[in-house]
Amino acid sequence: MASKLLFPCQIWKNCFMIHLQASLLLSGMNGRSTKFYPTHSSELVRLAALYKYGGVYLDSDIIVLNPLSSLNNSVGLEDVPTGSPLNGAVMAFRKHSPFLMECLSEFYSTYDENLLRWNGADLLTRVAGIFSSKGNYLSKEKELKIQRPFIFFPINSHDILRYFTAPATESERTGEDVLFRKILNESYTFHFWNSLTWALVPEPNSLVARLINHYCIQCSDVL
Repeated sequence: MASKLLFPCQIWKNCFMIHLQASLLLSGMNGRSTKFYPTHSSELVRLAALYKYGGVYLDSDIIVLNPLSSLNNSVGLEDVPTGSPLNGAVMAFRKHSPFLMECLSEFYSTYDENLLRWNGADLLTRVAGIFSSKGNYLSKEKELKIQRPFIFFPINSHDILRYFTAPATESERTGEDVLFRKILNESYTFHFWNSLTWALVPEPNSLVARLINHYCIQCSDVL
């Protein structure tokens, strides 16, 4: 899957770039012309890369709020009205994780090019239910730790839009101050749900703007 080490990152010395032979990995997938192929292929690549190398995977619309070094074999729940499915936007697993191997096997055996979430969030949820029920419970618990929604996704996808807007009243400001401090203290990451918010610019003093200004790398001084 990986051919060679390309080069160390010039900005962050502890980061290395590895070329993934994605064409080989994805050669058995159908549906290259379907609208969900880019999403499905990226979901397969993330599972395969984590299985082979171990480490932490983050979606590009995630910011890190607290150190992730304590996370091991972890994936988070997403808080949605229809239940609490797993969400693969943040995953931390050891090399050759048996849970990830089960996910890869499920991907190849049940792949459906026509369903958006079937090969991603739904796959993780399906495999977790089966994985946790098989074999020694304590052993399985070490290999799969399911984090509550607030750990990785303190604001869910149904509520995110309102937090791009600055609070209009003193009561709203007070409530967001409390939420802001709670997120900083308890959450490891924050998900911006870019599929819903990509066209939005957060208003000054909105919760989203405060989180961005608090944690994101500022590049304006070198542009």
